[in-house]
Amino acid sequence: MQDLKFHVIACACALSFVVTAHAQDNAAQAAARAAVIAQLAQLDNTKPAPVAPAPKPAPVAPVVVAPAVIAPVVVSPTPVVAVTNQDNAAQAQARAVLVQPAPAPVAPIAAPVVVAVAPAPTTKAGRLQALNAQYKANQIAPQNYYIQREAILSGN
Repeated sequence: MQDLKFHVIACACALSFVVTAHAQDNAAQAAARAAVIAQLAQLDNTKPAPVAPAPKPAPVAPVVVAPAVIAPVVVSPTPVVAVTNQDNAAQAQARAVLVQPAPAPVAPIAAPVVVAVAPAPTTKAGRLQALNAQYKANQIAPQNYYIQREAILSGN
């Protein structure tokens, strides 16, 4: 972080030196600068010539378009071919299995989980160790950790 501050300060100093350290104009440069300034002042004093408005376009006569005539589409019906159910024995058996409803899923019964709860520590060191274990396991927010730690250390 300190290196970054040093580099920023060094660049700012170098840039200010480059901006301020320039040579004086020679006679030709001074004359050219004075001529440009005079031309700019002259342009500022003159008013621009008025711009003539653009001529209006000639009116266009409306075009009348005849409505298009659409010929009706004639669709001839296609003959429907009767499909016969000529399944062999394996296909008939597979079709029968597919038609049957699926059996309802059976939910597994979980065994109850027994959790051993350690008794709350009574000494100050024990309570601090339990609080630190909760903090390291991400079971308590840092702000709450410091509040409870102060309460334990103050004797409350």
